[in-house]
Formats: sequence, C-alpha cells, structure tokens
Amino acid sequence: MAQQHDQWIRDISLIVGKGGGDGIELSGLKIAFDILKTDTETPNKAQVKIWNLSDDTAQKIKDEFDTVILNAGYKAKMGLIYKGNIIQVRRLREHVVDKILEITMGDGDEGYIYAMTNKTLSAGATQKDILDAAIEPMKEHGIELGYCPDLGGEKLPRGKTIFRSSRDVIADICKTTNTTWSIQDGRIDIVPKDEAIPGNAYLISPSTGMIDSPKQTNKGIQIRCLLNSEIHVGGTVKIEGDIEEAGQEKKKHGKEKSSEPPAKLASDGVYRVIQCRYKGDTWGNEWYCEIVGVAMDDTSGKATDVKK
Repeated sequence: MAQQHDQWIRDISLIVGKGGGDGIELSGLKIAFDILKTDTETPNKAQVKIWNLSDDTAQKIKDEFDTVILNAGYKAKMGLIYKGNIIQVRRLREHVVDKILEITMGDGDEGYIYAMTNKTLSAGATQKDILDAAIEPMKEHGIELGYCPDLGGEKLPRGKTIFRSSRDVIADICKTTNTTWSIQDGRIDIVPKDEAIPGNAYLISPSTGMIDSPKQTNKGIQIRCLLNSEIHVGGTVKIEGDIEEAGQEKKKHGKEKSSEPPAKLASDGVYRVIQCRYKGDTWGNEWYCEIVGVAMDDTSGKATDVKK
C-alpha cells in the first residue's frame, strides 16, 4: 500500500537523446516540467526546463537529439511520466545569472501530422485489419499500437484502397466501432466509450497522497494528488473521501449557474481519467498530478479492483 511516508524523497530521470539511439541522462540539476495529457486525438504537449547546463551539452541537445524520456516520482516508486519528440529548444536567462534550457515536446506529433496510409485491402478485411494498415506508417515515426479492444467481426464486402492520412483512417475506425483514440507516450490507445483500459483503479485518499478536496465540475471530477506515474489517461482512479459538489461550490463562492450540468458522481467512487496534468520542480514545491475523471457507465456491470 502506498503511504505518504513513501512519497517524500523525490526522484527524477530525464533522458535526452536520439530515438532508439544514444542519449544523455541529466540529474543533480534543477529541472521543472509541465505535462498535460488528455484522451483526445491531438498529441499531448509538454515542456521541460533545465537550469545551468553546460553550453556544450545544451548545444548538443539542440543540434543532435530528438527524443525526451521523463521518469519521475519518489525513491520508493518512480515511473514513466512522458515520452515525446523535441519540437523546440530555447536558451533563456533568469535573474541574469541562471541559464535555462527550455525544451518543448510533442507526443507522436510527427506521426500524427505526416503518416499516410497507402494500402489496398481485400474483401473480408476487418476493422482491425484497417487499423493495422493505418498503424504501419506511424511506426516509421516511433508510434506503436497500445491498448486496443475487440473491434468486432464486421468485414468489408469488397476490396478497398486507402490513401489518406493515418489519423483520419483511425478516426473513422473509432466512429464505426464507438471508440476513442489518443497517443500516450508513443503508443496509440483505443478505448470504448464509457469504458476504460483494463486494470486496477488507483486509490486516491488522504493516506495515498490526496491534496485538497476533489471538486465536481461540468467537465468531470477534479482532484489533485502527489505525483504518481501509475495514474494515466484512459485508466481509472477510485476517490475515497467527500467530493465538493458543484451546487455547494456555487453557493459557497456565489457563482452563477452554469449552462452545462455538472458531471455525474460515481456511486462506487471509480472514475475514468480523461485528463492528467503532471507538474514538478526538483527544487520547488510543485510535485503533483491534477486529474479530471468521469464516472464509469453504471450499466457496464464490470467489477473494478483497487490498487493501493
């Protein structure tokens, strides 16, 4: 069980290098990161700042490297937070003395933008066959297929030639199969609507790192907790504790009534993560996740185990 005393010695591993090749691991420096992941198809963006790197290392990152892998957490438990390709590298200064290297990344955005599917499929091809054809050119950009449910046995009545962007092909598959897709750390996850990626729900409670009370909004249940790599988009969390309901919050703060109804509260406290923001600063106060979750479909009838 993850207790708060396991979550006080921060740990981080920042590797900058070439996709599938050499790289350098940076440690012992002030490093700050801001990462926002969502369950939408738009690639997740992230930003990392590194203080007082040597000029040679900074120039090497700018000229030679294209990939960033960030693992973070605590000595007792650290895991992957973000993997993506470098979009931009900038040199900044703070308080005249400190030099900062700012790296902006995109998770699979090259494949999202440039991958094209050019394939002829025979009659009898399934939605999974079409998906495999769309994923193949994305592999050239370092993107693999992650979680994918059974897409059904519907077959094409006749042969079909596909010449379109891979992202559009995948989007059409999701419309046909009532699923959604997103790129998470170089892997495409396809998840049925109103379901989640199979696995244990991570328990968020005062004893496992909850920060402040969770709040009900029209987008979902918002909650902040200590940084944890096991919490990820598409997975589930179980919230243990009182949730500040939207009506109570409006009354408390005198806010006008929203035109959108508040998100549904889950009777069992289990929510699918649709957004997660990871913020950290090795020499500062920030080291947490900000999560937005939505209640699982009560009609799914699927039992959920809880991981503590």
